[in-house]
Amino acid sequence: MGTNTAITTRVGAALALLANAARHQHDLFTHEQATEAGLSTRTIRRYVAEGRWRRLHPGVYIAGSGRVDDVARACAAVLAAGPTATLSHMSAVALHGLTAWPRLVHLTVPHGRHRDLVGVCWHQSRVLYDDDRTVRRGIRTTTVERSLLDAATQAEWALMTRLVDECLRIGLSDIGALASRALEVRPDGRFGGSRLRRVLATVPLIDDADSVMEMVMGRLLVAAGLEGFVHHHVVDTGGVRFELDFAYPDERVDVECDGAAYHGGPLARARDRERDAALAVAGWAVRRFSWVDVTKNASRTVRRIREALAR
Repeated sequence: MGTNTAITTRVGAALALLANAARHQHDLFTHEQATEAGLSTRTIRRYVAEGRWRRLHPGVYIAGSGRVDDVARACAAVLAAGPTATLSHMSAVALHGLTAWPRLVHLTVPHGRHRDLVGVCWHQSRVLYDDDRTVRRGIRTTTVERSLLDAATQAEWALMTRLVDECLRIGLSDIGALASRALEVRPDGRFGGSRLRRVLATVPLIDDADSVMEMVMGRLLVAAGLEGFVHHHVVDTGGVRFELDFAYPDERVDVECDGAAYHGGPLARARDRERDAALAVAGWAVRRFSWVDVTKNASRTVRRIREALAR
């Protein structure tokens, strides 16, 4: 085997090893991984100069010139920041699937450990414990409880309530775990603990609630003196069973909480219309309310429910 053939074979084997590592990192790889696979620093520089590889951060690369999505952008920042960095705050909340991605990538590191990286917002913490870290989609990130706790230092009240609502709805955590973490990490109120506890305190503990919106609705009904509801009441309409959010069986009134996640799309709305029609045939009056109805227009919502009950 000639020298050139041997070099080509060795480089091909190194690139195969590197491609395997990149598959687990959203097609990204580091300078260290490239050299460990068998490529020289000179080869790495040549590939970048030729446009075969693109440098996203110092020491972090992607092959080709394809689009880098938000998840890959977050992964690149974590790789570039080193083993002590953890995706956090609104970036971690987005990675957990609770909100849209922020413009900057948020990372938390121990004090004095950060470096200059374009597009990265740094946070330093002395209280980021092992129990606060996890791996999601191959990226080192804070747990959902710690992510929401950190997000509470940045997000407005309405957004925090919606984030908690979505977290509970999709089952990423529960009120007990969120409240416990809010108390354990600086109960004096730093790191968002105070705000997160206030959000949770506004929510009555309905054990089988699907979301914060249902809990807020339950609180609203009780405060208005409309306590006679049955939560998650099941109705059989000629062989088809429906579960009602808040039912008043004697008056045959169904109060529904229409969160955007369950009821926002055209298919969901069509399904709701069919459901309401079947309930109407069975003698039920359905009243649907959005998040805005339950929070900003609470008085009008209570009035509409009273009118339905008095019909």
